[in-house]
Amino acid sequence: MASISMQSGALPTVVMETPVSMLNDATLTAECKSLDKGQDFVYCKTHRTGDSEDCDILAVFDGHAPRGPADEDYMTHLKRAPLGDALIAQDPIAALVNHFATLHGQYNFHGGSTVSIARIYADRVECINCGDSYTMVFLNGELAHVNRAHTSTNPDEMARLRDSFGNTFRLTGNNDPQGVWTTEILSPTEITSRVQRRVHFPNGVILAPSQSLGHYECTGFAPDVGVVSYKPGDDLKVLVFSDGVGDMFSRSYAEDMAFLRTSTACEIVAEAERRWKQTWTYVPPNPSTGFQPCAESWQDQREGILARVKTQPSPFPQYDDVCAACYYLPGAAR
Repeated sequence: MASISMQSGALPTVVMETPVSMLNDATLTAECKSLDKGQDFVYCKTHRTGDSEDCDILAVFDGHAPRGPADEDYMTHLKRAPLGDALIAQDPIAALVNHFATLHGQYNFHGGSTVSIARIYADRVECINCGDSYTMVFLNGELAHVNRAHTSTNPDEMARLRDSFGNTFRLTGNNDPQGVWTTEILSPTEITSRVQRRVHFPNGVILAPSQSLGHYECTGFAPDVGVVSYKPGDDLKVLVFSDGVGDMFSRSYAEDMAFLRTSTACEIVAEAERRWKQTWTYVPPNPSTGFQPCAESWQDQREGILARVKTQPSPFPQYDDVCAACYYLPGAAR
């Protein structure tokens, strides 16, 4: 039987529809905690067709932008959408976009959401990502898949934007008031600072992720799709999480990867929250990264980060929601 552990705060929520795993002995844990706007949520469902295409679905939605009126808030409508039908579609991103297209005549939606999806079949895991959330798949203890975030640091995304928008989009530059110094994790106790380059879309929307649902569909869509095959007896772990979790762990740090590989969603979310609020050691940025300020105001921002690190328990001016779902099928169980 599947073992289900679910914990959540008042907002955001963990939504489980018929949360009984299609695969015997799989363990599902899900946790979502509001540290900021309370817009993220986890969705889990077992899709049953009675044939080999039965699957378990995990999805993490990471909402952003200020909330609008309740009847026009994108995340409110997203939670009411037919997510089960959309997430099992051949192209779930297109299915969600098409659903909202039917509502645009009635509502002027505010905001949007990234989404990362894992569909776990009896012989494979399908991973679909739109935005800067993540899906990791560990097979027999080794990392078999992790998507690249859709941001300005992804060269494929920058090529897509150039092909789609030509010179009608731009990135924040060193003298752009929409660019800010932000922090980046080096280890569980060390941070550095870098420039966060946001994408300015032709309709005036400015986002950190270069792909997102909502925002009048201004980003265009080219979701990443990855497939990991597995067989009976394999040890399988699937982890889906928001950037609020991803920002607190470093994939280049072996201890962090070991923690993600062996921990439940509830443990991962708790550790992410602890790191958001802990005291950090600041490491000045490496000039070779190219992320250096060239305007006084930017230098002031960097010095402000350094001052916060020295004088406050956490250097972050605000936290981010932390949200994860974890699916584990031990090899000995099959």
